[in-house]
Amino acid sequence: MPSQPVNALVSKAVALAAFVLALAASRTGSAAEEASRLAISHVVFEGNLPPEARKLLRERLAEGLARADVQVVGGPRPAREEGCANPTCYRQLASKLGVAYLVAGRVEEKGKTYDIELELVTGPTGRSSGTHKQRCQICGLSEAGERMSLAASTLTEKLKSLLHEPGRVVVRVHPGSATVVVDGVVKGPAPQEVSLGAGRHKLELEKPGYRSVAREIEVVPAVDQELDLQMVAIPSAFPFKAAGYSAIGLGLASLAASVVAMTAFHGQDVACDAADRDGAGNCPKVYEAAWHALGFAVGGAALTTVGGLWLYLGHKEPMSASASPAGVGWRGRF
Repeated sequence: MPSQPVNALVSKAVALAAFVLALAASRTGSAAEEASRLAISHVVFEGNLPPEARKLLRERLAEGLARADVQVVGGPRPAREEGCANPTCYRQLASKLGVAYLVAGRVEEKGKTYDIELELVTGPTGRSSGTHKQRCQICGLSEAGERMSLAASTLTEKLKSLLHEPGRVVVRVHPGSATVVVDGVVKGPAPQEVSLGAGRHKLELEKPGYRSVAREIEVVPAVDQELDLQMVAIPSAFPFKAAGYSAIGLGLASLAASVVAMTAFHGQDVACDAADRDGAGNCPKVYEAAWHALGFAVGGAALTTVGGLWLYLGHKEPMSASASPAGVGWRGRF
């Protein structure tokens, strides 16, 4: 009978392991799905094309892209009617739509001849990752639509090859020599370059005397990413500010005592009986406070200096112990 509780525990353990594996698989699948998301940024039409013809060509474009098992966000409707003229615009648009790639199109119709040009743009870089051109001479609108769909399908072949390429991440840390850990695997001291599959990865930085850093990074296929991270030192347990103010206070008091010793005591008569005074009425002994004053002065100067140094170190301590990015860069591979 004792075997029944054991079997129950084993069954629960197996179920838990299966759940964890399923969760990891769904996370990986989700990352791969996000990497294959794209949107049509814009399609520029030139020539005598009525609105119905433009709508049909945009629909054929979306259909051709969807054949490659990629998710076309927004369908045939372009994200920007006026298009993008620079990489910054493409980057911002891709980030807003949550896509890894954008497709820009141009269709020129002249005398029933259609010149179709499609461009695949990598979202994080805002730069072209490939183009494809199709010409349909003396074509009707239906045939031109088929050529548009064919051009889109051909362009997505380039996307498929990109999705199988790893992304490279270059990690630089300030101050240097921090240990770089990716997905629980130690990669070595920074700076470090690692090749990773598309999706999310956990980046950790470790350095004695500094707060450990853990952050999630998103890797895009065929894109080089550069991370410059600033690590923050662990605040010292020594109360620099309180000790600094105390030392300065004692130092100033010691300097004041030095002044009092020289002005109020040094050279003054030590009290004596009237019988011991000389003809001028002076006592035979006087206070010699010079060495005492010098000791107070040296000690006061030292305490004030040390206190100022402690205050400086106290003000340099960070208010928080988190890592901040010094810079992030993207670079595509074509």
